[in-house]
Amino acid sequence: MLTIFMAFAVVEDIRHRRVSNSQLFWMVCSGLALNVLGPTGSGEGLLANHSGALGGRAALVGGLTGLVLLLPFYLVRAFGAGDIKLLAALGCFVGPVEIISVTLYALLISGLLAVGRLLWIHKTRHALANISGLLSRLTTGNKPAFDPSTQSVERLPFVPAIAVGSLAYGFWRWSGGAPLIHF
Repeated sequence: MLTIFMAFAVVEDIRHRRVSNSQLFWMVCSGLALNVLGPTGSGEGLLANHSGALGGRAALVGGLTGLVLLLPFYLVRAFGAGDIKLLAALGCFVGPVEIISVTLYALLISGLLAVGRLLWIHKTRHALANISGLLSRLTTGNKPAFDPSTQSVERLPFVPAIAVGSLAYGFWRWSGGAPLIHF
């Protein structure tokens, strides 16, 4: 079910640069239902080697964690609201600890895709200047010299990176790999 939701989100993000709120709503409902009604098993969540339902509380905390993780980037307009809401919906499936690892994987994959694209279109210097302005705003609170939503070198959809990151991390966990983050 999660794979179908993610596939639709990827297609929608690539085609329209947005993910519909109705799709995200049903994704949240499905994640909560799976973790409340699913077999308890190990209780480690969907991505564990021996998966089991987390329970409603852990699913909700996973959703909130997914929402909060990229919120600073949304506030400086580096990510869109759909990206953050999708991460929150994914958090309802995988729980609070695993959503942090999935996000790290997604950011790594997104970064690799962005660097590859910048090298391909020969815009690396311009992108580094934009990153410097963004970091300046995050650290000092000053308004950056550029607006990420309108003056980016190239806007890449983030949902495919979330999908690939969740698949890559899922394969890591299902093959017996230890969680990246332990609480």
